[in-house]
Amino acid sequence: MNFSTPCSLLLTLCLILISQSPLPTNARAHGRDMIGQKLHKGIEGQNFLKGLVKAKSSPAIALCANFVIYNGVVNGFKVAMVELKHDPMMANYDAGVISDEPATCERALADERTVDPAISAVNNHITLLSAVAPYAIDKVTA
Repeated sequence: MNFSTPCSLLLTLCLILISQSPLPTNARAHGRDMIGQKLHKGIEGQNFLKGLVKAKSSPAIALCANFVIYNGVVNGFKVAMVELKHDPMMANYDAGVISDEPATCERALADERTVDPAISAVNNHITLLSAVAPYAIDKVTA
């Protein structure tokens, strides 16, 4: 999936800020909070898509909103939160691969020739959060 220029710039800015911030005293607690915020955004995205399913009859939107795709986003962030305590490397991996789910949603929409900028914005946001999460986890568990 291609990042748009604003997303690339935002990712770069986030990485710079993460790299320059001091290490928190309770790194794992901050890591859980950070993943928890991303989990919340994933749930918001899923709820948004479920609302669209009711408004628009589209198999691709239903696929994105329901069990197949955005449940993977939500569950991925939940698993990363649990793993952060015992296995930060696995939490890092799980948070990073969450971006596969929005990419699958975008492909389903493209296959159906459904263009919805709001859905793409949600998918891009989750992709960005998934891209930043491993760097943040590395920073707070170092």
